[in-house]
Amino acid sequence: MVKMELSEIRTQTADINSYCQSLKEGANHLHFATEGLILELGIGGTAGNSIKSYLSSMYPALAKAMLLHAQSIEEANQAYVDGYISLCGEKSLDSEVLEKQIGDYNASIQSLATSKENQESWYRSQDVVMQQAIQVDYREVMSGLTSSIATNEVERAKIQEKLDNLLAFNGNSASYFNSVSESASLMDEGLKILGGDPSTGEIGAGSWNGAGFSLPAGDWRTRVNEKWKTRDTPEKRKKAVLENSISELELPEAAKDYYKEIMEEALKNVPVDQWEAAVKELNQLLIFDDEGNILRVVPVYFAGDGVIILKNGVNDQELTVQANHEFDAQRFALLKENFPQLVAGVVETLLGVGITGLDLTGTYFSGGTLALVGVSQAGAVAGTTITGVGAATVVDAISKIGVSAGSVNYSFAKNYGDRQNTSYTNQINKQINSGKAPKGVKRADKGFSDVEDAQDHIHFDDSRWTLNRDGTWGHNSSGQPPKLTKKLLKWLQDIGWKLP
Repeated sequence: MVKMELSEIRTQTADINSYCQSLKEGANHLHFATEGLILELGIGGTAGNSIKSYLSSMYPALAKAMLLHAQSIEEANQAYVDGYISLCGEKSLDSEVLEKQIGDYNASIQSLATSKENQESWYRSQDVVMQQAIQVDYREVMSGLTSSIATNEVERAKIQEKLDNLLAFNGNSASYFNSVSESASLMDEGLKILGGDPSTGEIGAGSWNGAGFSLPAGDWRTRVNEKWKTRDTPEKRKKAVLENSISELELPEAAKDYYKEIMEEALKNVPVDQWEAAVKELNQLLIFDDEGNILRVVPVYFAGDGVIILKNGVNDQELTVQANHEFDAQRFALLKENFPQLVAGVVETLLGVGITGLDLTGTYFSGGTLALVGVSQAGAVAGTTITGVGAATVVDAISKIGVSAGSVNYSFAKNYGDRQNTSYTNQINKQINSGKAPKGVKRADKGFSDVEDAQDHIHFDDSRWTLNRDGTWGHNSSGQPPKLTKKLLKWLQDIGWKLP
C-alpha cells in the first residue's frame, strides 16, 4: 500500500525546518566560539601555534559540514514535496482507495457490457415485425449503454493515471534524499575526527596529544571546503532567477546587463525567497522595443515639458524625438500631478502579495515609465495580475491622469505581455528542437496577426491537424485528429495549452 497524506508532509516539513534551523544555529555558534577562543589565546611557540592552527581549520570545517547538511536536508525535502505535487497534484492519495475505485469502475463497465449483450441478444431473438416496432427504443437503449460504458472508461482511466503516478513517485521517492546521506556522512566523519559522538551530536576536544593538537591524516577538510565552494548560496539563487527571466524574455545581449542592473537595484532589500515572485511582477512594468531592448521614459521639465527615451539605460535621440511628438501636453500636466500616487500604489500592491523590502525610489521603476507607457501594466498589476492593498490607489491615479488602462502606448513600445507572447512560441520550439518535448510534436507557430481570432498553435508529426492554445483543433482535414499520449497531454498543460 502507498499512502500520501499532505497534512503529514506539511508536519514533516515543519519538523525538518526546525531541525535544520537548530543545526544552522549550532554551526554558527561553533564558528563564532572558535573565532573568539583564537582571539583570546595569548600563548605562542610551537604548542600555541599548533592549537591556533587546529582551531582555525578543523572546527570551522565542521561548522561548514553542519551547514551543508542542513541545506541538503531542506533542499531534498522541498524537492520531495515539489516532485509529489508535480506528478500527483495537491491532494492526498491512497493506492488502496484508488485500486478500489478502479475495481468499482471495472464492475460497472462489466455490468453495462453484460446488459448491452443481453439487450442485443434479446433484440435479435425477436421477429422482424417486432424489431421494426421497437427499433427506435432499442437504439436509444443501446446508445445509452454505450455512452455509459465510455464515461466509466474515461473516469477509470483518470483514476488509473493517478495510481500510476503515485506508484511512480513512490518508487523514485528515496532518490530525493540521496544527497542527505552523503552530507550526513561528511558531518559525522568530522565529529568523529574531533572526538565527538555522531549519535548525540556532541563535539569533542579533538586530537590533543599533550603538547598540542595533531592535524588528522586524510582529505576530510579538503572535501568539506570543495563542497562549500559549490553550495547553493543566496547570490547564486538570485543569479539563477535573473538568468531564467532573461531567457524567458529572450533579451538581446545589449539588454541583459541593464536588466540585471535595474532588477538588482530594485530588489536589493527583498529576501531571496521572494525574488522569483517579485521579478515576475516587476517584469510587467517593463517596456521593450521590437528587438527586446528595454526602454525607459523619463519626464523632463526644462525648455517645455517633454520626455527622454532611454534604450538599455542610454539616451536614444531618434525615439526621444518621436516620443515627444506622440504625447500631448495636457496629459503630461496631469501626469506630473498624479505620478507619485501611481508609483506608491504599485509598491503597495506588490506588498499586498507578500513581497517585502521593495524600494523603487531612484530606480528604473520610479521614473515616468509606469505612467507614460506602462500605465496599462500598472492597471494589470492592480486589476488582473495581483489584487489587494494598493490596487485602488493605482486605479485612482490612472483615472486622474485621464487615461484608461491600456490606452497610452508609444508606437515603438511594447509591454511585458507583448514581449512574452512574442517569445513564447520560440521557447516552446527550443524544447522541441532540443528533444525535451514528447515524441509526436513537430513545432509551435504564432497566430497570424492578420487573421481574425488567430491563436498560437502546435503542429504534430504526420498530421495536418493543429492544436490551438485554447484547446480547439485547427487546420483540420478529413478523418480524426491525432491521438495524444498521456505524456504529450501533460506537456501541453505544462506549457499553458488547454486540452482538447
